[in-house]
Amino acid sequence: MARIEQFTASLSKRVSGLESKLSQYAQDNAFNELMYDIANHVKTLRGENIIDAHAGLFASALESGNTMDSEFALKILMGFTEHHLAVLYFMNSTDYSNAKSVKHSSKEKILEPLNVYIEFPIFSFTKQLPVVASSWTLPSGEHEYDTSVIDATTIDYPSPILEKIANDLKNMGLATSPLYHSFQSDPNASLYLCMTELGRWLVQISKHES
Repeated sequence: MARIEQFTASLSKRVSGLESKLSQYAQDNAFNELMYDIANHVKTLRGENIIDAHAGLFASALESGNTMDSEFALKILMGFTEHHLAVLYFMNSTDYSNAKSVKHSSKEKILEPLNVYIEFPIFSFTKQLPVVASSWTLPSGEHEYDTSVIDATTIDYPSPILEKIANDLKNMGLATSPLYHSFQSDPNASLYLCMTELGRWLVQISKHES
């Protein structure tokens, strides 16, 4: 019950006039089914942030009057743990200007982040220094062999767990390999990743509040 209580408390904070909105959709099958699915899943969860994220999904549905986005987001979150969410939130809130650690593939000079990676930076999920294996011509027509990556190993997880989470995020479509660079010692192409639009959307909907 404590998990449901936390979910309800989080929902109340996110939605003004919650009781009125719930009564508005009392006879709506889609909303009732979404609420049932979310509540059942919340009972199985561990961690405040992941429970709060589910409250965000339902808050979004209540505010928009549309359950489709929240149903889709719920399907993704069902494969999540609190730790997946922590890494995704880290990727969403961290850029080259506020990162604790940025690594450079060039040993000769410190590089400026490439414009193509400003909005969706490259994150490194390995303690190894980045070594570029291949690079491709940028949309500007320029060719930049070296690049910079944000060190995601500053997140306090053991390396095998962090690498597994990174691989999961890629498989879920929430992260992807960089478009213009690949790296050595990355056989599964999952140790250097950029967040996707889908990943950013999931963060936004899970943090929804009115």
